[in-house]
Amino acid sequence: MKKITQLFSIFILLLYTLSLRTVCAEEIIIKEIFEDPAGIPETIPEVEESTPTIEPQIRIEHQEGTEIRNDFVLGPTRFIYDLEPGQEIWTEIQITNRMKNSTEFELHVEDFTSSLDTNNYTHFLGEGVGQFSSKTWFQLGTEKIILKFGERAYIPIKITVPKEVEPGDHYSAVFVQTAKEDDDANTTGITLTSRAGALFLFNTGKDKAVLNGFLQSFRTSNKIFTKPAINFLLTFKNEGNVHLIPSGRIVIKDIFG
Repeated sequence: MKKITQLFSIFILLLYTLSLRTVCAEEIIIKEIFEDPAGIPETIPEVEESTPTIEPQIRIEHQEGTEIRNDFVLGPTRFIYDLEPGQEIWTEIQITNRMKNSTEFELHVEDFTSSLDTNNYTHFLGEGVGQFSSKTWFQLGTEKIILKFGERAYIPIKITVPKEVEPGDHYSAVFVQTAKEDDDANTTGITLTSRAGALFLFNTGKDKAVLNGFLQSFRTSNKIFTKPAINFLLTFKNEGNVHLIPSGRIVIKDIFG
């Protein structure tokens, strides 16, 4: 039999392999949960920022060519920063209204953590406080804003790291939501709410970071496949105190090598 070799390359973005302290290591299954459909940058890379002498202001711009899709777009959806105790930085999020009417948006901050639930890898805590909380570090440029159709708002966010912060990773998310009453809300009392979130991952005290993780399991969804498509299931265990972004290559060969 002619040797058949199939080569599959994968690049795994493990943004949500959350920092799990040695005393509380968990298994995280790799998955992305946020996608940005409107061309807004999805990730802010690690950068050094300084506090400006003049505080940024909210900016609103009209976006030509915006299509009515009865939704809104939030971006970027991920922020990753290396920060020092007591450091202050400014960043911003963008909200684009693609609903045909003027809409009011509300903003708030929640902590989040990892979950072993295969249907919900990231668990948001609402008003709760996470083990590695950072939601008190945020100062939003506003908590409410009204945008007309096609308008994009740039909302400044100030982040202040406490001087006595624990070294390692801290996680929070900025949520934007809007409540739209159903046409029959007066009789049904039904309200439709949409929301989207931007994840913030902070690494404090980089010199004390512990990078330690390994691929705990790797398998396929079935033992026998009748079609070329093969589903791989991977479990990565993070035993350090910072998030990891592992990558690798899988080479698949037949019984003849």
